[in-house]
Amino acid sequence: PKQLIKDVDTAPTWSPDGKKFAYLRGDPINSLTWVCTANDDGSGEAVLAKIPSIVNFPPPLSWSPDGKWIATALQTTQGEHAPFDVMLVSAADGAVHKFYESDSPSSGVRWFPDGSGMLVNEGDAVTHKLQLNYLSYPGAELTRFTHDLSSYDGFSLDFTLDGKSVAAVQSNSQTS
Repeated sequence: PKQLIKDVDTAPTWSPDGKKFAYLRGDPINSLTWVCTANDDGSGEAVLAKIPSIVNFPPPLSWSPDGKWIATALQTTQGEHAPFDVMLVSAADGAVHKFYESDSPSSGVRWFPDGSGMLVNEGDAVTHKLQLNYLSYPGAELTRFTHDLSSYDGFSLDFTLDGKSVAAVQSNSQTS
């Protein structure tokens, strides 16, 4: 093992060519989440963007298959309003674009391998369980992907390379 970077708060996401990786670094004192990048050997570390957000546990991020965008789901701060947003950060210049906003909790986003959209977990308004949803790109239309009483952890979403299968951690609660 070789340490590449210090003070990393999320698992990395790799650029499609494998030459760079991106990760989040929480800055809770300033209510910011930093989107950082580095070369595959850990050199060239740079802060690509700083996003005003409520930093608890920064969620994972996902690099788009075309290499243009790095997506993450954050609870952003907008005065008294604190929505959960899917943010797209330009890999070229760090410009931040709010792609989708919701008042329901979200903790994960993963690009489909074909770039047609993202898998996003979002809290159900009735059950308050985190369900998986398809968020189209570029249209930002949300379509429910799972329909059950489980919760799906957004920190562990991933696809097979062909995009035909999804892996996610499912949580079930039992009470009496």
